[in-house]
Amino acid sequence: MIRHFIAAALILALVGGATKEAAACQGDCGGDGEVTVDDLILSVNISLGAADVGQCPSVDTSNDGEVTVDEIIGAVNSALSGCAEPAVPTPTPTATPEPSPISSCADGFFRVAFADARDTNANTATLDLGKVTAVDQIDPSSNTYIWVISGNVCTAVPGEPARAIALQGIGQPDRIKAGAYAVASPVPPFLSLSYMETKVTLDPTQNFIHNWAANGGALVLEDAGGGALRFHASGVTMAKGLVFHGATGTFTLDVTGTITRVTHN
Repeated sequence: MIRHFIAAALILALVGGATKEAAACQGDCGGDGEVTVDDLILSVNISLGAADVGQCPSVDTSNDGEVTVDEIIGAVNSALSGCAEPAVPTPTPTATPEPSPISSCADGFFRVAFADARDTNANTATLDLGKVTAVDQIDPSSNTYIWVISGNVCTAVPGEPARAIALQGIGQPDRIKAGAYAVASPVPPFLSLSYMETKVTLDPTQNFIHNWAANGGALVLEDAGGGALRFHASGVTMAKGLVFHGATGTFTLDVTGTITRVTHN
């Protein structure tokens, strides 16, 4: 069950928003012309056996009753590109994408620093993430809380892998709030941090999803006033995750930043 929630959080970390066009497309579980975060979470749960494919038949494009990684990638692409017929991009090899200023990104900022990298195919350059999502909701089955905190780049670079982090809490006694927390604790409440690199293009042979999951570390959230929280995850040891294949090696993360808004569902 814990792996199911982690997979959902990783997908959440990738999606910065979808273009709303009224057209059927892969992963549109609700038939409303867009692929939402909830649709992506449901698709991942179907692939892991935690939900029935009948709840989202549009993601199963092969009609074999199963949801594969390729089909999840297709759903993510629908969320990122919208459900309208995709336009063929005009090549502009000399153009340099204008980065979005951090102030225009949603609800916070993270800086991710890598250290002690060993035999990894991860991009270990320092990473700035400006799109921050922090959501908690109650799990009525246990009367505890689920946390999802994620961040991704402000502006994706076409053809380049997207990089993101996601932190998820399971069985938390309280909503997201200031405090000190153990990452990858072997006993409840569980708190996991993941790093993902994903590439989605029109060429399926070039697409991949690689993820690394925390084996240990610590998180400190401090009250920054006005509902904001300062975020510092330190000494977070990372190894290849179990959800998607292809990641190699190990490294350590230090993540600092600020969450400016927490959504309580």
